[in-house]
Amino acid sequence: MAGTGSTKATVYNKPGVGVRKMEATRWLAALLILIIMYAGIYYYTKSVKAIVTLGLPVALVVFAGIIYWIKAMGNKAEAYANRALDARRGAVAEEAVGNLLGELPAEFFVVNDFVSERGNIDHIVISTKGILTVETKSQKGVVTCEGEMLKRDGKPFEKDFIKQAWAEAYSIRDLLTEKEVCNLRPQPVIVFTEADVQVKEKVRGVKIIGIMDLHAFLEGLPAWMSERLAKGIINCLSSTQYKYLNRVPKPEGVRYNIASGPIQGEIKFEFSAPEAKEVSLVGNFNQWNSQANPMKKDKKGIWKVTLALEPGRYEYRFIADGNWENDPSCSCCVTNEFGGENCVRIVA
Repeated sequence: MAGTGSTKATVYNKPGVGVRKMEATRWLAALLILIIMYAGIYYYTKSVKAIVTLGLPVALVVFAGIIYWIKAMGNKAEAYANRALDARRGAVAEEAVGNLLGELPAEFFVVNDFVSERGNIDHIVISTKGILTVETKSQKGVVTCEGEMLKRDGKPFEKDFIKQAWAEAYSIRDLLTEKEVCNLRPQPVIVFTEADVQVKEKVRGVKIIGIMDLHAFLEGLPAWMSERLAKGIINCLSSTQYKYLNRVPKPEGVRYNIASGPIQGEIKFEFSAPEAKEVSLVGNFNQWNSQANPMKKDKKGIWKVTLALEPGRYEYRFIADGNWENDPSCSCCVTNEFGGENCVRIVA
């Protein structure tokens, strides 16, 4: 899955383009407000003599009105300027993350600034390790988690970033389902470029990470998705109705449908549990039988098993010493009948 013969990831779109346009629009709005304000001041100074002839009370009322108007216009211009500065910080963050993602190995595909029905998605990463939607944040401070709430310096963020991240992930899932590519739900990731991230576990299913740890996190993910499906996903994204700007030629690939002809292959499952004494793999491929596929532990405490599976959609979990566990590397989960979640793997 090398991108255009390079040893680096194939990249679509320049990162931060949408936010840069937003910044320019806000600066333009601030400038327009200032022009209107100064034009009003100029008109007032030209009309002072005429206003004075109407009497002192009228002149004072007009003067007070113009002062209030100037202050209001100034505040509005300042608000637009501050929003433009926020957009600039966001663009710098997106560009930093986009440039970092562009340095990934050639088996990765990176789509920056993707326009979906629910707004722009900063980055989408596709490879045999799965599909991830990446939301970039430029806030500073210490990022922690309390329960299911993400906090900065001990206080909740002004927006629900977790909800935003899931909305982006679901928009990509809906697009892939609509195009009959697959029904995979991407793993949402939030990357902070300036903050000290002290969150170790996922928050409501979303991975929270600092920019310095992003590369290691992505390259450390296990490969589970077929190359054929990965190419089908990138082909779908690159040929969708939402047009890309400044993109490189898209790689050759095939349209993938889950109902494609069967090609049986060996699928590896791994689960890290160094302290466990017994781990087994269960799923709809073995009728959730805990005795059907026992796993073997290597010297590093990684439990492994390989199955021969035909193309299709499979739900699975692990049982470690009698406890049901999910695959932490799985980027797609569905709710099961017991109120928990099953992991999903697509075999192409």
